[in-house]
Amino acid sequence: MDILETTTDLSMVEIVTLLGTDYLNEQPAQIMPKARCAPVAFANGSPVLVLDNEQRDGDVYRLIESITPADGINYYAVITGGWAAPNQNDEYQDLPPSLHPERRRVELVCLVSRDGEVASALQMEGNDGLTIDEGNAQGSLADAVAGIFA
Repeated sequence: MDILETTTDLSMVEIVTLLGTDYLNEQPAQIMPKARCAPVAFANGSPVLVLDNEQRDGDVYRLIESITPADGINYYAVITGGWAAPNQNDEYQDLPPSLHPERRRVELVCLVSRDGEVASALQMEGNDGLTIDEGNAQGSLADAVAGIFA
């Protein structure tokens, strides 16, 4: 059995890329499963979700609000899905992504560290490979994830 560690020399981008590769579907589902949140530990240097401590909820915001970070846990991952739309200044800029005519399904893993760093990996419908956000995401989900350790 692997011994799980709570610290790593990997960067946030490296961690979230590995988690995205291991835990996201290559093509996001049309009907999204419940949002998941779990501590992240490291087995033989690779990040893994601590499934014994995983929580699920149909509402990602309620899920995030329910998290009380355990002592010794340095990272949490939130896995959820929804809609993404182009970030453009056009006649649709005030619409939520779910109503945008160019919307696409997305599944993502958001990673937050105890020191407040955030990074995300997204798998978008129709895209090959992951899109990585190095902490520049904006919006209510980004704010909620960043607040897990606050």
